[in-house]
Amino acid sequence: MVIYGGINGHHLLSRAPDVIKRRGEDGLPSTDAIAETIAETYGSLHRQSPTAWAHEVALRPFKAPL
Repeated sequence: MVIYGGINGHHLLSRAPDVIKRRGEDGLPSTDAIAETIAETYGSLHRQSPTAWAHEVALRPFKAPL
């Protein structure tokens, strides 16, 4: 799983405390949201059909451009 962008956590906030204000609501994924998404996604990947195989999964904030 590839995580694009910053993560709403201590490391980023200690270096750029205004980043949440700049990004706005849903602009940075939280560590809890990342953990939940990874758990759900890996469960799904484990059960995927060999005839339709997912290779790489990208995780990005809701407001991030594709």
